[in-house]
Amino acid sequence: MKRIAKVIFYYNDKFLIQLRDNSEIAYPNTWTLLGGGIENKESALDALKRELIEELNFSDFKPQFLFKKVRITDGKEVEDNIFCAEVGEDILENELKEGQKIQFFTIDEIKELNVFEPFREYVIEFANAN
Repeated sequence: MKRIAKVIFYYNDKFLIQLRDNSEIAYPNTWTLLGGGIENKESALDALKRELIEELNFSDFKPQFLFKKVRITDGKEVEDNIFCAEVGEDILENELKEGQKIQFFTIDEIKELNVFEPFREYVIEFANAN
């Protein structure tokens, strides 16, 4: 089973998401949460920290584990390990190494964007609970 670690970054009433590259990758040109795959014996937290350094050269955050869910995507089981962390607007100053851009959006804006499911639902659930 594929395992991934993703983070819901928030600042005030906005949420940071990433626009994936528009190339030969899964779900191109789609908004998603930052994070990625968990390697063999890696913990979800270690994977999240590694991915954020790889994608954004960013390590100044204190992730809190929210939940783990197993979903079926394209006929395959995927284990989502979802974290959250508060960040400042200065995160936008980091050099993005993967994807087209990152941007803060309100929950209403996220509902209208092409955000990969189930990540859109995860952000909505988080926003409604907080």
